[in-house]
Amino acid sequence: MANLSILLAELVEPSGLFAKLFTWFSSFVSNYGWAIVLLTIAVKLITSPLDFYNRYSTKKNTLIRKRLDPQVKKITQKFQNNQAEANRQVSLLYKKEGYNMIGSCVFMLINLVITSVIFFSFFNTLREISSYKMLNQYQNLEQTYYTTLNETGSISAAEDKTLELYLDFQEENSWLWVKNIWRNDSKVNSVPSYEDLVTVAEKSKEKSHKEYISSISEEQYNAVTKSIQSENAEWNGYFLIAVLVALTSFLSQYIAEKQQNTKNKKDTNIDPNQKSMEMLKYILPLIILLFVLTNTASFGIYILIGNIFGILINFLFGFLVKLLTQKEEEKYLAFLEKESIKTVKKEQRPRMVTYKNLGDRL
Repeated sequence: MANLSILLAELVEPSGLFAKLFTWFSSFVSNYGWAIVLLTIAVKLITSPLDFYNRYSTKKNTLIRKRLDPQVKKITQKFQNNQAEANRQVSLLYKKEGYNMIGSCVFMLINLVITSVIFFSFFNTLREISSYKMLNQYQNLEQTYYTTLNETGSISAAEDKTLELYLDFQEENSWLWVKNIWRNDSKVNSVPSYEDLVTVAEKSKEKSHKEYISSISEEQYNAVTKSIQSENAEWNGYFLIAVLVALTSFLSQYIAEKQQNTKNKKDTNIDPNQKSMEMLKYILPLIILLFVLTNTASFGIYILIGNIFGILINFLFGFLVKLLTQKEEEKYLAFLEKESIKTVKKEQRPRMVTYKNLGDRL
């Protein structure tokens, strides 16, 4: 007799922009992992112009600020008793030289907000899609199991038919070394246990997911998946996505940092944010590593492809930013050369010897 959960349950598929885009990309490829890859690249391409302008604006303003620092200090000292006039003179100087501190900060903030919104929206969407795909997969397996059992009266035939269907699912759910992208890339079994499915459903925002899992007993679940569990009792992955995500996150920040710095030994102006950025360069990859380890491989694929795409496009952005800021960099290097000559002349200037100093030596 067919189980009632097959007849009554109606799982609601995730909605929203990213969920629809995922479904659209999935229609072009027969593998969900590669659909996530294509979706990630598409999102990165759309947001790249803003990222490029942010890098260009930051590099340009950094060069101008460093070059104007001595003049700003002189103005500050000159009007130390009149802060309003000092601010006015500094603003006039910045305006004359094309330094736009507010504009740079605004675009950086906009870029940060958009990146954060996309990150958490994608994370929540993939969590909902993972829940739906795992429950929907079991629903189809359950239906196949009981339909075959009713038709043949053979548990063995029902298990074989269920295993055959699962192997078909595995083709679209696997990605490279990961057997099931809706599970963690770790030593967990590629086939979720009953407790795993309950946890996934409970974390979902969809009420239908919770209602469906409540209609299934653990005994029923184990009966349907018995042959699948025995044939797939191995690691789902090898922690490779998390490791690669951490490495590419560090490499991406390292490359961006090198591209922002001016390569000149005479450059003694240290960015005040450099120390905090140096710490962030090591802390952020570790945070992302933990994030990926505790979530499904589908989310890890998104982060990994985003990092790889970012590294590749960094070289293009670096070349374009360097080309567009070449004049400002030349001005800054000329300023450093001038300051270096002044320092050398000052050090080589002969010192006057007074009788007092001469008497002290005698």
